[in-house]
Amino acid sequence: MLSHDKEQLHAVRTIIVALGLNDRDRDPSDITSNIRFLHDWAQRSDKNVLFLGVPTFDTLNRTEQDNIDFLNRAAADIFGPQYISLIQAEEVDITDRDGYGIHYSVNTANATLELLRPFLN
Repeated sequence: MLSHDKEQLHAVRTIIVALGLNDRDRDPSDITSNIRFLHDWAQRSDKNVLFLGVPTFDTLNRTEQDNIDFLNRAAADIFGPQYISLIQAEEVDITDRDGYGIHYSVNTANATLELLRPFLN
């Protein structure tokens, strides 16, 4: 998308990258190269690209939480001041504890939006 949609992104000044992770149990080190690619693209573009940290959920197992922590540390290291710290753990309210255990409430979405508000155009 970033390489092929220059015309569609022409009027966009700020991009906030917010990830959802489907493969939380896999080794996250290969994701680091993708984060670096995104950062390199941001440096070459005239866009303000920010990376939003991914919150961990108490419904995830220890390996999944550790992998998300690794991803956040890598993104913070790569993006530096363009990294937006994730919302606090107490602000994450999971609505499907008996299902996948990863879907959060409207209150959590609102807390995330409030966190992002200062960075929006």
